[in-house]
Amino acid sequence: MRRSLRKGGASPARLLAGARRRAGRARRNLRALRVLRRSLEGAAPPEGLRKLYGRGGRPRGDLVTGRRSWHACPGAADAAADLLREALVPGRGSAAAAIAVELVRARPRDAELHRLAALAAGLVEDWDLAEDRWARALELEGSSPERAAGLVADERRRSEQRRAVAGQRVPSRLEARRRELLGRSVWEDPDGAFWRYVAQAVACDALEGLEPVLDGLVPADRPLPNGKAPREITDAIAAADALEAEADYPGALRELDRIAPTEGKPTVRYLITLARLASAVSDYRRARVALRLAGAADEATSLAAAHDARIAWVVHDTAGARRSAELALSGGQDRPQARAVLDLLERQLPPPDPPAGGIAHVAFFAGRGFNFGDILLPLAVQDAIGEAVRKAGPAERPAGGPTWLPFHVHQLFDEDYVRLANTQRAVVVGGGGLFLPDTSPNGHSGWQWNVPRTSLEALRVPLFLFAVGYNLFPGQSFRGNLFRENLVALAEKAELLGLRNHGSIDRVREMLPDELTGKVRFVPCATTVLERLRDDLPPAETGTGRILLNAAFDRSARRFGHRYDDVLEQVHRFVLAARDMGADVRVSAHMSGDERIATDLRSTYDVDLPVENLHTMDVGDALATYRNASLVIGMRGHATMIPFGLGTPVLSIVSHPKMRYFLDDVGRAEWGVDVGDSNLGDRLTDLARDVLAREEDYRRDVRERQQGLFDHVAGAAELVAARTTGPPREEHT
Repeated sequence: MRRSLRKGGASPARLLAGARRRAGRARRNLRALRVLRRSLEGAAPPEGLRKLYGRGGRPRGDLVTGRRSWHACPGAADAAADLLREALVPGRGSAAAAIAVELVRARPRDAELHRLAALAAGLVEDWDLAEDRWARALELEGSSPERAAGLVADERRRSEQRRAVAGQRVPSRLEARRRELLGRSVWEDPDGAFWRYVAQAVACDALEGLEPVLDGLVPADRPLPNGKAPREITDAIAAADALEAEADYPGALRELDRIAPTEGKPTVRYLITLARLASAVSDYRRARVALRLAGAADEATSLAAAHDARIAWVVHDTAGARRSAELALSGGQDRPQARAVLDLLERQLPPPDPPAGGIAHVAFFAGRGFNFGDILLPLAVQDAIGEAVRKAGPAERPAGGPTWLPFHVHQLFDEDYVRLANTQRAVVVGGGGLFLPDTSPNGHSGWQWNVPRTSLEALRVPLFLFAVGYNLFPGQSFRGNLFRENLVALAEKAELLGLRNHGSIDRVREMLPDELTGKVRFVPCATTVLERLRDDLPPAETGTGRILLNAAFDRSARRFGHRYDDVLEQVHRFVLAARDMGADVRVSAHMSGDERIATDLRSTYDVDLPVENLHTMDVGDALATYRNASLVIGMRGHATMIPFGLGTPVLSIVSHPKMRYFLDDVGRAEWGVDVGDSNLGDRLTDLARDVLAREEDYRRDVRERQQGLFDHVAGAAELVAARTTGPPREEHT
């Protein structure tokens, strides 16, 4: 009997083993089904999961009896994998991980299931398991398992991003987007989803809490082309542009914030405009994030990088500034802003490990190739003060001058800069038209020196403003109270507010309380007395008959209004008349844009004028060019003041009040002709004819008027010298 059983059927042991296997399989089936059910709480099951159940929602008989594994049911494993993809969301990580275990056990050689299991492990932050699953998936795909560590690092970054978003407090208009991101499966484009959320967060000014994870922002999506912008966005940008032109940066930013797009994606132009305005109010973090988002569009990569390079330099992110500047120029596009940043980085202002005991000099330091007036200005200030310090220094060191520690006026004057400045004997700010709301706007001071109030108050050494100008065009104004409040704080801190013309003095005194107006003094621009400061100038050549003509084109709308064609015609009339007098007329360009007058005369009237590019010359050669002219006619302020300081006769085409201020201060208002004068050409011709006929008389007159300016420059320099010579005081070190 036992033999027949063994021969014709299974033994009891085998039957028992089979029953045990089926029972184990049944338990696993039921456990897997319970996991699947738990993961479905609050959600309708995918259609495929119905294959796991019979009528009434009860498991199928072959699953309960264990005759068949659950994943062997037709479509069951695929349906569970679909469920797992949906379950890969924060808060459901445990269920997802449990499903993943079942799936990987069912299909151990399915690479995609191992990927899903790795993501599920990441949701519960089991990074060792996640790396193991990634490695197995890569191995099954024929890739190097060594890449698993990098993939896990990406998942860690995304986990930190989700945690940061979960901890945010956001405006109500962004809350729905936040919930949507946190409820989204990590299987579905997680980097693109976070990119879009950040784009909406930056538009709503809701980046607080995201700072630690923004460095991990991947350009996984891109903004909309400008042509696809909704009408309300284009209208808001136009309104913001108009307010920006009036230097109302907070108002312009409010226009964009008012229509912050929380549906879909912002446009390139919206992001670039937002970045520019956020930077103008010193919200540099928001600006740089907006630029990173804009740079994801191929057509905006170079422009966004150029803007970012400038902001990175402002906030002392040297590596970021260099990286962005090089990216901006990498495509062969000409980005002057990026070139300027690289120039500034090469010149290292201030230098590393500077010595103590000198004079900190805050100014607009321009390198060769940029505005010639800006190149020369700081040098002239240092010449003036240096001479006074040498005279006031100890007898045993008669040739000694001060050591200068340069700070660029547009760079954030933060705590580190304050510490450096406090190791010097004094801080000198100037010269130049620094009382100006645009050019390089900031939300700290409201003028060109980017100094927060806390930094200003932390200075422990004497502070002097030297030959600074109130530099607004007609129709411009300082909006709000930011400038006025910081001007008062500056006047309280400074020992001298030296302004370069009486027009500036009048404007500034109007904004100060009576007890502070006494600190305001007339300190002319040091470039107006160069002959008396520099002993290395070549002798002046008189009688050359050379007329140098300068025209400026920055802020053209404010300079010319809508009459530039009329101005060009008048200049053409003058050039022809001057040539008839035998004059050699040339263009003197302080920067590359100034060459436009020569280009326009050539293209419109077929008149060729040679161009003297002063901004690319050695300083000595540029000064010699001005010194050897018989007459200089300037539209830029320093195209009049520099040749005047060199003893050369000057006339001015007045397109800015500062030129009237200067000519009034030297008592020669008749040397200026308004740019809008309908007889500009004839008036310049008459004045130039007189100068060429009596050049020596004009040169003597210029030198006499220099002396009146020099007395004020020297007096202010002596005040600085008196506070910076002798033994260093204890509190300065």
